[in-house]
Amino acid sequence: MKIFRAAGIILILLGILSGLLLLVSPFGIKIHGSLFTFWLLYVLCYTGGFVLYALGSPDSSAGTIFSTASGMLLIIGIIAAFSIFLHKLALITAESTVSLWLLFIFCTVAGTSGKLLAESVKEKTVKELKIP
Repeated sequence: MKIFRAAGIILILLGILSGLLLLVSPFGIKIHGSLFTFWLLYVLCYTGGFVLYALGSPDSSAGTIFSTASGMLLIIGIIAAFSIFLHKLALITAESTVSLWLLFIFCTVAGTSGKLLAESVKEKTVKELKIP
């Protein structure tokens, strides 16, 4: 089961890095090809990483895992909102704010939902959730 945890952590980090690249890409960071690849990496690696981590840690608190994942999403969503705000004040310039808006909407909604879910399962372990 340690391999699931290790793979989960690696995927989580790759997902976070992809999300951060999506966050800074409007500000002049050159990315080869389409941003769609990073969107896929962000969503799939982040989600899959936490699933693998949870499967590798059956005695861990499910609430803690959900809370950590949701907190990271909320942080990225808040940074995206702040970046949009600074762009509109002309303090920073962005080529396009579409990725920032998508990150803001996706991350804040998913992060808030995850935090609410974390509160409902905070006393349970991963084993008790009966994940197939």
